[in-house]
Amino acid sequence: MIYTTCTYTGMGNLDGKTVIITGANKGIGYETALDLAKRQARVIMACRDVPHAESMATHIKLQSGNENVFVRKLDLSSLESVREFAKKFLLEEQRLDILINNAGMPTYTPRKTIEGFEVVFVTNYLGHFLLTKLLLDLLMKSAPSRIINVSSLAHKMVRTIDLEDLNCEKTTTTISLYGRSKALQILFTKELSRQLDGIGVTVNCLHPGSIASSFYHKLPQPFYTLAWIADTVKLLKTPKQGAQTTIYAAVDESFESISGQYLDSCQIATPSNLMTDAELAKKVFEISESYVALYL
Repeated sequence: MIYTTCTYTGMGNLDGKTVIITGANKGIGYETALDLAKRQARVIMACRDVPHAESMATHIKLQSGNENVFVRKLDLSSLESVREFAKKFLLEEQRLDILINNAGMPTYTPRKTIEGFEVVFVTNYLGHFLLTKLLLDLLMKSAPSRIINVSSLAHKMVRTIDLEDLNCEKTTTTISLYGRSKALQILFTKELSRQLDGIGVTVNCLHPGSIASSFYHKLPQPFYTLAWIADTVKLLKTPKQGAQTTIYAAVDESFESISGQYLDSCQIATPSNLMTDAELAKKVFEISESYVALYL
């Protein structure tokens, strides 16, 4: 066994709470949405593929008995889409108790979006950065509230962050694009937690585990082959197992006060040394703000 599993057994009820989960139509996002719907949360599934998400929302309603499950269009690779989603959400909703930045994409050949951002960088990190910034006032008004960033153990592959190349202009290795996007999520978590200290909004990030899902089918060789072997011999978590740490962070009462932490297997864990650099985290945050300035 190359991973440890956890099952969150807390009985916390989320009746009256509103939750956004990005990428909630499949994998650990879907399992998280299902669990929180069973706890009577008002669940907003923020997804790019709306027809598929609507189908999965129907399944969640049937399995949970909770009709307060809604799909909203969100394409994190487009900052304009992020802004439109946030604008619509703020018009329609009165509160936001939990924001789960879960959606992500694996590595592809590096390419730019129409807005000029490397697609993995903006989908996994910068889109969520902007989304969080746009919804922060409502999160503060709804305090105590929580922000949860789904990162990855892949951040440990990152040895340095080139602040002059945050948008990956020089990066050509596809795996490093993914690892760096997840490292940036952790640095964002650390700095935002510092900024929100004492305000009633906690910010934490986590590694869900290596998941047996459709995600690994999109990995480049030789990583696809390694993941296929691991899946075949049951060395990967199921999506339901992978969702447990997110559910723990979203539901457990302790996270009304715990902030700025990296979690793994339903417990506080230690990220790489680079992720503890407070000055680096601050600089990454400032550069990210400059990237999204036109969309705030």
